[in-house]
Formats: sequence, structure tokens, C-alpha cells
Amino acid sequence: MEMFTASETPIIATILLVAFGILGWGFYRARPYGKLGIFAWLQSVVLMAPWLVFFGLFAAGIYINIVAILLLLVVSTAIYIYLGRQLRAAGQDVIRSLGSGPQAAAGFIAGMATSDGRPLRTVITTFQAITPMPTR
Repeated sequence: MEMFTASETPIIATILLVAFGILGWGFYRARPYGKLGIFAWLQSVVLMAPWLVFFGLFAAGIYINIVAILLLLVVSTAIYIYLGRQLRAAGQDVIRSLGSGPQAAAGFIAGMATSDGRPLRTVITTFQAITPMPTR
């Protein structure tokens, strides 16, 4: 018995190419942002992976039970949370390395670029300190 018929094979190949194309495009866009961009991209990969595995196996005629589906989702969620913590820690390192105060924020914003590499055109006129409200 054949696993795929002639009409199913190109459809499955097209779906896989589109999925990996989306992942590759996301990686290409994440690279300029360094470690933070890669962590954010990995989070999107972890979100997509269980669905790609499930529907890929389903398209191949392999049916997994509900326990395996739940295991895929739980493992994916755990990895997503781990990557989120790593991303937050890396973001804090970047903030600490920039220093503090309005000048550091202005330098950070001025150093940002659009997705095609052009610098952002921002106008920063004044920074106002936020005064906390007194508590009673």
C-alpha cells in the first residue's frame, strides 16, 4: 500500500516548503537583532513546531493519540517559557549595557534600524521625568 497518492505528494511538499520558508524568513529578519532576535525567533519556532509535527504526521497517515498531542503541547509550552526567561534576561543585559537615563534611551532609539537596514528617523525633543504619585 502506498503512503501517498500522486495528487497528495505535491500538496504536502508545498505545505512543507511554505512552512520552512516562513521559518527561514523569520530567521533572516531576526539575525540583525542578534541574540534577542534569535531568542524571539526560537520562540516562534517552538510555537509552530507541535502543529507542524502533528499535521505533518497526519498528512503522512500517521495518527498520534491525545496523550502524545498533549505531551507535544506541554513540552512546547515549557520550552517557550524557558526561552522567554532567556530573552528577558538577555534584554536586561542589553538595557544595563546601554546605561540609564534619557541619553541612553535616545542613543538606543537612534541606533535602531528598519527591516531593510535603513536607520529609523526619529525626533526626540524632550524627556520628561515621570513623578510617582504619592501613596496614602
